[in-house]
Amino acid sequence: MRRLWARNGLRPLVADIYARFIRAFGAYCMARQKPPHSGLTAAGAKMFWRWYARTQRIPTQSTQYFTHLRSALRAYAWALSASGHIVPDWKVVPPKSGVPRIIETYLVHERQQRGSSESTLIRDRAELRRFLSHLGKCNRHWRQVRIADIDGFLLQLTRRVGPATVGRTASAIRGWLRFLFTTGRLSHDLAPAIIAPVRRFCDQPPRALPWSAIKKILRAIDATTRIGRRDRAQFLLMSGCGLGGAEVLQLQLTDIDWRGRRLRVVRPKTKSTIWLPLLPEIAHSLADYLRCARPSPTTSPYIFLSHRMPFRPFTTSGVLRHRVRQLARRVGLEAPILGTHLFRHSHATRHVALGTDIKVLGDILGHRNPETTSLYTRAAVQRLRRLALPVP
Repeated sequence: MRRLWARNGLRPLVADIYARFIRAFGAYCMARQKPPHSGLTAAGAKMFWRWYARTQRIPTQSTQYFTHLRSALRAYAWALSASGHIVPDWKVVPPKSGVPRIIETYLVHERQQRGSSESTLIRDRAELRRFLSHLGKCNRHWRQVRIADIDGFLLQLTRRVGPATVGRTASAIRGWLRFLFTTGRLSHDLAPAIIAPVRRFCDQPPRALPWSAIKKILRAIDATTRIGRRDRAQFLLMSGCGLGGAEVLQLQLTDIDWRGRRLRVVRPKTKSTIWLPLLPEIAHSLADYLRCARPSPTTSPYIFLSHRMPFRPFTTSGVLRHRVRQLARRVGLEAPILGTHLFRHSHATRHVALGTDIKVLGDILGHRNPETTSLYTRAAVQRLRRLALPVP
């Protein structure tokens, strides 16, 4: 186990701590006459923690001890699985969400009948929960909802968030009320009466950073570490190919055509497939990560994996957003919004400034409508200055 851990970058001091917990776990299993492998689950870790805290006289509320203990057992389970042993799945029972049943019923309908994506359903669930909380403060059941209640909720929202967010919230409430009316749960159709902020198409230019700032962030990555190698490969894909965070994380090993020097990308929204050229710098960075930094052994087909055992693929792009903010602080970069799409927008804006054909750029970015790509022309300030007319 120590050799496997060391190969994947676990420090010797941490390995010593893990080994101490694993020896205690063996004693715990012997005392209860249980096979050690059967207790390597989330529930088994909690039971072992209660026993360990009692024997070592540690307060059960000590989250730091419990975190180390759980990490040790997960590292133990991964090492056994990598060595060919059969271990149970580490299943974590999610806490009760507290979402009203009427909202979950609506989300099931949206998933089955309209094919809404999981990200859309998660967002609608949060918006509708906030709306029902607002109704609760007004001492009103959802069956008694009125237009004044909806308008009051949206007006409060406009004081805290932008028009786009208010529009998405209004759309979620509108769809839910339409579902309630068509299924007979409400006697009146209130959906057409919901008023959202009026927004023109692309009323603001895309947020982008100067290309010098993008290069400064890339230079701030420490490519001598395992996480740094992963960061560099991911950030080069976003800045060099214009990929979004979700597109980077869903890349699989079979998506790289090394001989053809191209990369297959599946767009999360449209599910369409596009082949992009695999630029030399990106190819070298990917090869360096796969050879020297990607966890091994693993059966996961995804390219980028977490560096915490059991080395699973990422489920959200929040980890990339967190790394963007860390690197931006490291180089002293300040921006109103720091996220993964900054790299995509900066990539597109740079190509417009270089004179890349809009149709070609739209194909690279996966845009179906040319007008969506044309909004990047508004951020190409240097080229726009050539079109300025003299003041009379």
